[in-house]
Amino acid sequence: MIVYQCEDSLESILTAVYLAYEEKRDHRDTRISIGEQPFLFSEEHEVRADEEKALKVMCTLRQRFGEEDFLRLCYALTTMEEEKGQAVYQTIVKGLTYKTKPGHLFDALSDPFVHQAFALSRRAGNEVHHLIGFVRFQEWKGGILYGKIGPENNILPYLMEHFADRLPGESFILQDVNRKIAGLHPARREERGNKERKAGQGIWPTESSLTQGRESAWNRGEETCGFERGEHLPVKGREQKKASSGFENEMGRSWYLASAEQIDEAVLDRMLSDREREMAALFRYFCKNIAIKERKNLKLQQNLLPLRFQEYMTEFDKIR
Repeated sequence: MIVYQCEDSLESILTAVYLAYEEKRDHRDTRISIGEQPFLFSEEHEVRADEEKALKVMCTLRQRFGEEDFLRLCYALTTMEEEKGQAVYQTIVKGLTYKTKPGHLFDALSDPFVHQAFALSRRAGNEVHHLIGFVRFQEWKGGILYGKIGPENNILPYLMEHFADRLPGESFILQDVNRKIAGLHPARREERGNKERKAGQGIWPTESSLTQGRESAWNRGEETCGFERGEHLPVKGREQKKASSGFENEMGRSWYLASAEQIDEAVLDRMLSDREREMAALFRYFCKNIAIKERKNLKLQQNLLPLRFQEYMTEFDKIR
């Protein structure tokens, strides 16, 4: 048995798929494994992520299966399931072998690998759908927006894609506290200029420190906001780009993924603008008083709004 040992990244897994076809492996006797899982009597190959090879696989998958099914495959690979690489690999093999038409890759749910990939995709897709509605941004001094999430799956790039198109004129940060990464979206240049003229200051906060014991570079004009620039992930079938300007979407706007340390809550509190404090208090007051006490149904509320999402929502936060 041939085993390709991959990193837990979309690029690495798709590189392994490319190698399996390039080396003409017997797909029935080939595995794609995440991390260092030992297999007896196997020939193991360590896979290094290769952007060029991964992009070739992406292009092929989009052409053969269509954008919707390709996005589902990407969603499946954002989960924390150890067998996700093998499930997606075998689903791709089945689709290419039987020349599946676009939009029908997941029709054969009787196949255990297809079923597993579909279930993983649905899990991540549902979380994306939930967080699009449950993300709460706070306004910092200087006009930048900051949001915090703790998703089970590595779905930050897909949320950034949504909010970059939804808020093109805003500079915002969306942080995944579980993985210590953040998405950074600078406002368009014309929008940035307008805000600077109105506020008389840079678009980025100039607070000297955002993390305990570390000086931050959230200085005026620094697009990476003091975070170390990280790798970009493909979203909705578009190719990964390494350009210094960051990830470009169809509208010509950029956003970045970067490593991000945990921000100290005391510092975060100092960064809030006066308007944010006032509006947050009003919003909490509204949410508390709009409900009809006699119709309160905690079980239904938790079904529609799971507890794990409430931790970072303004209406469930304590009054500062």
